[in-house]
Amino acid sequence: MPELGYTQFASSSVDGYKYSLSSFNAYFNVHAYVLDLAEDCNCPTFSKQGNTIKKGFFLHAAPLFRYYVHKAEGSQSISGNTTGIGFRAGAGIDIGLSDFFTLTPMVAYEATGKSNWKDLATLDTNPANPDIKSSGSGLYGLMRLGFRLNSNNRRRR
Repeated sequence: MPELGYTQFASSSVDGYKYSLSSFNAYFNVHAYVLDLAEDCNCPTFSKQGNTIKKGFFLHAAPLFRYYVHKAEGSQSISGNTTGIGFRAGAGIDIGLSDFFTLTPMVAYEATGKSNWKDLATLDTNPANPDIKSSGSGLYGLMRLGFRLNSNNRRRR
């Protein structure tokens, strides 16, 4: 299940500069329904018989790509962009609301590799290296509302 997204990070001010950061994201999601491997992938789970946990719980993994846009404004201003790759893994549960809609809460840990922030250190009066590299990671709560428009293929079980 491919996913496209946009993230606006909270801005911060340090030494008279206001820093802002946003990113455009692409995730390549894979869900493994480990408690019900014999069942087909006929989503949403509303039409499936059985326990909601058994039919809806999954483990989640996703390689990711981010395109960052950063800006620093103060006595000097710089802006630029960089890319980053990473991985997100976690667990979730599909909750069938109807034959057409599924609500999916998830929790996941995400880690990205080091990104090169070119010329960011030039804001310092005596930079030893004009480039700064950083990576990010964190625990995230996610919520997805999925819908299926193909009503002709509904099956009751």
